[in-house]
Amino acid sequence: MFFDIYFILAAALVGGIIAIAGFIMIFAKKVKQPKEELQRKVALLEEEVKNLKSDNKR
Repeated sequence: MFFDIYFILAAALVGGIIAIAGFIMIFAKKVKQPKEELQRKVALLEEEVKNLKSDNKR
């Protein structure tokens, strides 16, 4: 009887820990994603500025 209760509580505890870890990973990915997109856009704009400057020098 006690084994069943402990087993259910342990399963619930492990499931809760996994759910919290998954939530943290998803949240961290969502926070990091806009930064990567912004960095890519900045790199493209810097490349375009370099191209425009080199065109003006000719």
